[in-house]
Amino acid sequence: MPSYTRNVKRDNLVFVPVNPKILYGFKTKDLTSISGVSAADIAPLGHLTATAASGRAGAILVVGANAPKPPRVTKRISAAAAGVQQSVSTFCATSSLAGALAAGWNVAKPGRGVLTRNASASRGTLTAIATLSNGARYCFPMNKADFDAHGAALGLESAATITNQGERDSLVRGTRLPRPGRASLEVAGGGTFVSFFSSSFSGELGKNNFHQLSEEVILNGAAPAAADIVRESLSSELTRSQIGRAGVRVFRALQTTQTDSNGNIIRWLWNAGNQFFGLIGAAFKIIGVSFTALWALVVSTVQYVWNFNWNISDRELDQQLQNSLNVLAALLGGTVGNSIGYLACGVLPGAYIFSLNEPLGAHVLANVAEEMAEEFLANVNNLIRYSFISGVQALLMWGFRNVRKLIKSNIAFVQAVFGDKAARAVQAWGQPNSKPWSFALALNNAVESIPNTAVQNFVEEFLEEAWEGCVEAGYVVANSLDAYIAQQKLASQQQLILGQQRYVEVQPDRTNERERIILAGPEQPLKAALVQTLSNYQLIENRDVGQLVGMPADDYLRAKPQSIRLVITFSSVSSPPWKAAAGQRLVTATYAVPDVKRSKCDWETIKQACGGRNGYLWGRYRATGILSNGRQMQVMGATGDEAEDRLRALVALSEATLVKKPTISEDRSEDASGSYTKQPTRIYPAFCTIMNQYQVPGARGSSIRLNGGEYMRRQDKILLWTEEKPFGTDELIAELLRKPGAEEHT
Repeated sequence: MPSYTRNVKRDNLVFVPVNPKILYGFKTKDLTSISGVSAADIAPLGHLTATAASGRAGAILVVGANAPKPPRVTKRISAAAAGVQQSVSTFCATSSLAGALAAGWNVAKPGRGVLTRNASASRGTLTAIATLSNGARYCFPMNKADFDAHGAALGLESAATITNQGERDSLVRGTRLPRPGRASLEVAGGGTFVSFFSSSFSGELGKNNFHQLSEEVILNGAAPAAADIVRESLSSELTRSQIGRAGVRVFRALQTTQTDSNGNIIRWLWNAGNQFFGLIGAAFKIIGVSFTALWALVVSTVQYVWNFNWNISDRELDQQLQNSLNVLAALLGGTVGNSIGYLACGVLPGAYIFSLNEPLGAHVLANVAEEMAEEFLANVNNLIRYSFISGVQALLMWGFRNVRKLIKSNIAFVQAVFGDKAARAVQAWGQPNSKPWSFALALNNAVESIPNTAVQNFVEEFLEEAWEGCVEAGYVVANSLDAYIAQQKLASQQQLILGQQRYVEVQPDRTNERERIILAGPEQPLKAALVQTLSNYQLIENRDVGQLVGMPADDYLRAKPQSIRLVITFSSVSSPPWKAAAGQRLVTATYAVPDVKRSKCDWETIKQACGGRNGYLWGRYRATGILSNGRQMQVMGATGDEAEDRLRALVALSEATLVKKPTISEDRSEDASGSYTKQPTRIYPAFCTIMNQYQVPGARGSSIRLNGGEYMRRQDKILLWTEEKPFGTDELIAELLRKPGAEEHT
């Protein structure tokens, strides 16, 4: 043991903030008593006395914790004589790390968070959490079976209940202080189950046959105050935690020369810029590009530049760079050593157990592999983050040194332009043992030089709160942007299983260019909807859905039941869909031909009676004809002659005949503008329906009571709008003309 550490007591209890809630406590000696170390060297580390820590509102004080832990930093003591302490090492507040690095400290070991394990069917253990009265959440491993059986009675929570960063910040593991109480339970078979319990369940233990063995032990701080803004607990971070990381990607920093073959400094500046921004881009690929990360980079860079010693010597710069490489080597060695330790003392014994007992070995290897993966990924993450931070700082220091070297190499130019005083200042710039100068020191000296104490306090608080307010507002803006982006990304990931948004235009009938169906939606549901749409189209293509076929009341009273009836529908649209274009009116007309001749029931004859492919002119004139079977027919036309001609053509399809000349009348109804409501319009044959019904004694199925008899009805739709006769029309007409129910009677 070196003489400068022998018999030196570590009796100073010091705390440093690990996160917005946890203050990590440790005992150390008086660091300012070390030769070459002053209070100004310790100030950037964020150390708090026990009194100051206990005065923090809502703080959770922990001592001797395995996790979380703050980063450990070191600093070499300049001009230290042989035989005395050459360097100093201590913990640093997480939020003060950037300022400490700018003040010449180096990271010896990064901080550590609390790792938790959720319940899983493939694992036998999980992380149980006991909540203490000061808000701390104590994490410890527990068998899944024991947690399921006794967790509720002890007030324990699983790691899955921790849903935001504020709750994660209160997690602790392996602490001496605070520590939850313990309780025991006599189980069947004579054994005893012992576990921690949540402090709020102390009075409920006896109801569940538990015996309290000890009480919680905590360090009390001040009463909680209003919560500060914590960017990790905002909605964007919560949403992003659901999305997860795509994996860890490793990057290699590029190296460039300071000058080209001709010593061109412009080329060097260009290469340095490419290297700097290339490194930042590669690092963002690893840690995740976000507005929050960009703002954090801006804040940390500004803090580093603000606290940077602009009068540092080249030797000190080289020393800081070497210290960064030494720490990086230590982190790399720790990562490799941790992996080797798990392999030697975990994987190999597990493999040996597996050779003797496969189920037991598989269980051991599964737990060891999981813990090893968690430790390895945490170490690699810390290694990558430190590499990025130290790489950015190294580039800044390297660029600063070369710019200063360029200026000092042109001292004659400086002297000619700015004078001898400026030239002497440039010559003394960066000399060994020079007085430090930074923006932070300059501003602090300026504020302290204000003679009026009230004004000095005002300016000091104004500057401090303005900076903190700017930082917090920047995080609010950045997290608001990230929240929207992360939510959109989460929604898109949740829809990946359904496929991308698709738009499909379907033409169910290739002969009809006018009829198209547009479907939209995610790809997978759209496939099912497409099949369903085509099936529905085929199902109702040639069928009437809710068509009303009626007759005048006097016909119903006078006429006898008819056997075959032809109902023809006309439309002002020549092909489906049966709706008018924008700004136009849809006109439809339906005419019923009673007692149709079987010999006239063919597609060509019916369509010709309707006027052929061009239809006829419909209008306000009505032709009414009385038929020999006691029924009547009415047809509308643009003129009286047009209506009479179409009436006679349709009556020619019936067994009945006109008993007298048709009566012509005019519908003179008008709309609000004074125009006739029935304007001359060309209508086209759309489709027809053959209704066939016969009286069948004892008929089953679609029987209809008509004039005291039981009748069977058969009907179907025949398309008339097509240019040519549709396939299968003759067979369909023949089927419709068969006597309904005849197949049931011989």
